[in-house]
Formats: sequence, C-alpha cells, structure tokens
Amino acid sequence: MGPRRDGPGAKIRLPRAGGSAAPLRGPATRLSFPPMPAAVTDLPLITRATAHADRTAVVVAGGRFTYADLLAASGAVAAALLEARGDLEEACVAYLAPPGFDWVATQWGIWRAGGIAVPLALSHPEPELEYVVADSHAVAIVAHPELAARVAPLARRRGVRVHV
Repeated sequence: MGPRRDGPGAKIRLPRAGGSAAPLRGPATRLSFPPMPAAVTDLPLITRATAHADRTAVVVAGGRFTYADLLAASGAVAAALLEARGDLEEACVAYLAPPGFDWVATQWGIWRAGGIAVPLALSHPEPELEYVVADSHAVAIVAHPELAARVAPLARRRGVRVHV
C-alpha cells in the first residue's frame, strides 16, 4: 500500500503533565485503544515499560509522566499509523515534535507500529526537512499540532500523509 495523498490524518491525543487539559484523562491503565498486533506489543522495551507502569518515565517542566502514560500515548500513535494494517514492516515515518514527552511518545509509537522513526530537527528550514523526508522515503509524517503547518506543504509535494 502506497502513501496516502489526502490531508492530515487522524488526531493523535497525548496526555499532558499532571492531567491538566489532557485529551486522555485519568490513569493510562484505564484507557482503551485498539488491540495491537503481538509482533509490536512484544517488543522488549514495551515489556519492560509495562512491568514499571507506575514509575516515572519522563519529567518535563510541566510535570511527570509514568510509563503507563507513555504506553497509552505511544499506543495511540501506533494505532493511528497502523489504521487497518498489522505492521508498518520497517517503513520510515518522519516526526516533528518538541523535546519532551510528545517526542518520546511519538518515537515509541512509531516503533510499536513496526516502523523506523526518523526525527526531524526543529531548527531545520523546510528544504532540509523535505530532504530528510525524501531521502528516508518516509511513508508518513507525525507532527505536533503546533508544528503541523511546517510540514504540511512538503507533505503535499511528496504525497505523504500527515498525522497530527
């Protein structure tokens, strides 16, 4: 299946530190996401994170996130990328997110979906971002909502779907 040539993809909702204004509310262990194929949920990283679900995984200026938060958010990213497929089969997925929880959750989500995570630098101008997307043959771009406008034009030119 080739890249989709339509507009932005499904909204990916990530928790916010301390639960304030969070699209995902309450402990992540109560959240429900589409079932993930065993091939992507049995990653050693996910197994270890699950064993330490209540421990702090990421600390940012706005608060702390547990491994349960990280698993829930990365599961949402993976589900959005997989759509009806079982595995990305090591396809490259570029992502543009600020440093912090969203960056880690997006990276983990791409891995959980069976993809290769290709980070895009916040400091790069559009031509450099487009070069990385083209050179990696990225099949999709995951962009933080505040940064989606930076990659939308290049995604249209390359025929790559943007997930926000």
